[in-house]
Amino acid sequence: MYHITDIKKMERCERLFWLSRRVQKSFTPYVQYTESMTSLMKERLLLPNDCFEGQANDDPALALQAFAEKKPLVNARFAYEDLRIKVPVLIQEEGKTILYMSYRSC
Repeated sequence: MYHITDIKKMERCERLFWLSRRVQKSFTPYVQYTESMTSLMKERLLLPNDCFEGQANDDPALALQAFAEKKPLVNARFAYEDLRIKVPVLIQEEGKTILYMSYRSC
């Protein structure tokens, strides 16, 4: 059985596809899935310990208040009309707002 990734490998390089089907590689994970994505992002981005960290079911007003105080926001929840969003990391510095979105995959 073939997967879409096999087709993409074949389009990129026939040898890559051939090797992927015949030569088994040992699995080496980049991220240990026992760690939370939030703690990894805080470590990699060197965020201070006093940054705002949102919790599940937080009122969006808490994140707006922290945003006004110009602290780094982690897992901040915002709402506008019927749209709700959780922002993994939001940093304000030197008049710029930087948004980091996280993605974890195998």
